[in-house]
Amino acid sequence: MEKFYINVKSDVIRKKEFEKNNKYILNKNNIFKRFCAITPQNEKVRNLKSNLLPLERSIFLSHYELLKQQLKSNSHLWVCEDDTYLDKHTINTINNINIDAYDWDIIFTDVGIGDISNMLFLFDYKKKASKEKSILIDLAKFRFFCANSYIINKNSKKKLLEIYEKNIEGIINCPVDLFFQKLTKNGLIKSLCFFPFITFSNFKTTKSGVHSNRETDVFLFFKKLMYHNSNLNELNNRIDKHEHKYPRDNYAHSISRLIGMMLNKEFSGH
Repeated sequence: MEKFYINVKSDVIRKKEFEKNNKYILNKNNIFKRFCAITPQNEKVRNLKSNLLPLERSIFLSHYELLKQQLKSNSHLWVCEDDTYLDKHTINTINNINIDAYDWDIIFTDVGIGDISNMLFLFDYKKKASKEKSILIDLAKFRFFCANSYIINKNSKKKLLEIYEKNIEGIINCPVDLFFQKLTKNGLIKSLCFFPFITFSNFKTTKSGVHSNRETDVFLFFKKLMYHNSNLNELNNRIDKHEHKYPRDNYAHSISRLIGMMLNKEFSGH
């Protein structure tokens, strides 16, 4: 399996943070290569027909260009953004499960969930699931978003690249994380996800990214809660500080209150 993380060439701080948090990737068997991201100043970004912000366009094109570069490689392609946190369990899980026995185009190692009913289902499911052994779940009926960490099937590279190119020829109207969800919902690709999640987004580096705002912060909390080795005390302290930041009519306020309830020991079962 080919492994890459996407990072802007000039952003040495995020590069160091990724390598610091994931020291074991320097192991010769698990090395992640750096793919220099396309920047908003790139001519390709300026020429792209899109309603997205320049930074969102550059992220979209970075994922596309990495896939295009690796098209001829006869290996699955693991793509990470530079705010991804991995641990030994991440690698062990992927090494110990025969992903080729499943029907899939993309396997995510974590996803953001944007629907309360989906959150409640996964929360209940995690209480029954093994902390040490993740399974693969079908994302077809989930309202998800993610481009943080995913594996592209070696047999699906050409198909996905053609879908990318067809969209690039037209007008790009959704970020890459929602692009994957749209393709999954429409049945154009088959998406699975490890559950409990085997990676999560680093709070520190994500805070400086394009998607960082008060609303997206609360979705990161849920993602971390669904991580195989989540620290409930840490999340409790964080969510308490966030709940009162949102207007009561804001969707994020409802989500933050829901997560606070999930973290309650009597409700969580922990």
